[in-house]
Amino acid sequence: SRLPAEFWHAFELSKPQCDALAALGAKCKALKVPGVYPQFQTVVPAIMASDFREVVWLDTDITPLVAPERLLKLDAYKENGALFWPDLWGMKCRRFGSSAWPRHVAWHLLGLEFNASDPRFAHEHEPGLCLIDKQRHWKPLCLANYLASRDFFSKVLHGYKDVFRLAWLRLQADEWLVRLRPGLAGTLMGDGRFLPACMVHFWPNPNDLRNSSTGELRPLPLYLHQKKKPGRGIMDIVTFRPALGDCIDYGIGPFLLKNTEHELWLLEDSAPQLLWQLQDTEARWNANYE
Repeated sequence: SRLPAEFWHAFELSKPQCDALAALGAKCKALKVPGVYPQFQTVVPAIMASDFREVVWLDTDITPLVAPERLLKLDAYKENGALFWPDLWGMKCRRFGSSAWPRHVAWHLLGLEFNASDPRFAHEHEPGLCLIDKQRHWKPLCLANYLASRDFFSKVLHGYKDVFRLAWLRLQADEWLVRLRPGLAGTLMGDGRFLPACMVHFWPNPNDLRNSSTGELRPLPLYLHQKKKPGRGIMDIVTFRPALGDCIDYGIGPFLLKNTEHELWLLEDSAPQLLWQLQDTEARWNANYE
């Protein structure tokens, strides 16, 4: 990417680390208020304190597959000034996705009436990557920061990730939630289970990648998220058919595909160029990790 970059931290990085980042073109910046920031509470203050008016936020476990600056040109972003992606979990999930449950305490405390037909209510956010125009959305950012900095909300929301969603809903601010649920990149095992290596999120326009075998259109992978350990684990992609708000029978770790409404992409045959890109990206990730 040719975008200017800031690498934010809460006083964890030393000068040699910041010098290394500078050599890569990123400015090392510490939060202005010292302190302990549990549950990823650095995210919203960093966005607010950034020198940039328009922020493309990437968590450190995000691996882009497309140049991020292309997102700034999307009509959805230009019209709304904010762009967010969904997580795996929705209101019908029992183990996860609690902030999308109709009776979650946040709806009562924020004076919001739950709307099961609106994916912004019925499905959780995954803000590892998001776009925000701060000039247009300073007020919801302030409310998001308030929610993220309160221990009570951090506990009932399990961190900060849904404070954007709640703040934007409470203030009825313009935003665009990508309607494509994330898929999983990983390996199909011999016993029919799929072993995820990481999540894969998609380009907002759902019809941008053509299957070379069938000619059908598929969503374009935009970025990988939450790869935590080195290793060669990306051999295929699985996506899920249920709409946002519904739940898939997926936990943390290997799971049986036959228990889900899914599509296995079979990348070796249907999209060999994409498979090469994913495996090359993973190899670079492994090398940088070491």
